[in-house]
Amino acid sequence: MVTSVLASYRGYDTLGETTVIFTALVGALLLLTGNPAAWRAFVPPRPATGSSPPPEGERMDDRVILRVGAKMMIPFILLFALYVQFHGDYGPGGGFQAAVIAATAFILYALVFGLDAAKLVLPPGVVYVTAALGVLIFAAVGVAALLQGGRFLEYAVLLEGSKDAQVAGIMLVELGVLVTVFGVMVAIFYVFAGRTRIQVRP
Repeated sequence: MVTSVLASYRGYDTLGETTVIFTALVGALLLLTGNPAAWRAFVPPRPATGSSPPPEGERMDDRVILRVGAKMMIPFILLFALYVQFHGDYGPGGGFQAAVIAATAFILYALVFGLDAAKLVLPPGVVYVTAALGVLIFAAVGVAALLQGGRFLEYAVLLEGSKDAQVAGIMLVELGVLVTVFGVMVAIFYVFAGRTRIQVRP
């Protein structure tokens, strides 16, 4: 019921929410990658210790339990994200929830195996394209309905003569939500995790 309301009766509103999330990513990228000097003023100093800070993207080679546990958990996290996505028509779930769950799998991978290793598995360029692609998928469903002679986001006209047109339309827009929210979550994590801490002058 909730997914049907969000994707169908409130389709315009949900498209707006997805666009706002993508716009938030653009704003975060402009703020965090535009002027490194401005960011340094907000970075707290690293505590003075005798040892040098670990290099960026260092792997937890000495944390065997964490590495093995992460390898066992990540596939099940992704599987649960798919369940939440496709079960959204029949129970709690949908694109927003599934995207956050899927993003946590990659964030966990980055925390355990290092940021550099995570970027090899899921390059930042792919993440940025993914964040924009979801909004385009959502909007394209609405445009397709217009081309079929219906109203914007009127899913019933997508598959003429099929009673499953409404369900197909909802699944497509939920896919768009999943893709955008997943890309935004991972992209923001990449930006924050990639910032290096420096000693701030008193």
